[in-house]
Amino acid sequence: MLADFRGTGLSTGAHPMSFVRERLRDHDVVTAAQLMGVPHGRTARVAGNVIVRQRPRTGKGFVFLTIDDETGVANSIATQ
Repeated sequence: MLADFRGTGLSTGAHPMSFVRERLRDHDVVTAAQLMGVPHGRTARVAGNVIVRQRPRTGKGFVFLTIDDETGVANSIATQ
């Protein structure tokens, strides 16, 4: 994968998160696709590549993240 990125800046191989998914599962980290099964209002742990980060002035210290993993994208809220 590293050679792909160095040579072209792109990769047609596996998503980077797929290489660590087994370890993440051991820590109760769910995929973007699995979030649909998490009950409303329940806290869930997610991991992925951050593709959008927003920290609006009106956000009261919250940071809004959009991440992607090997199953799709997920929106999340992080607190400080």
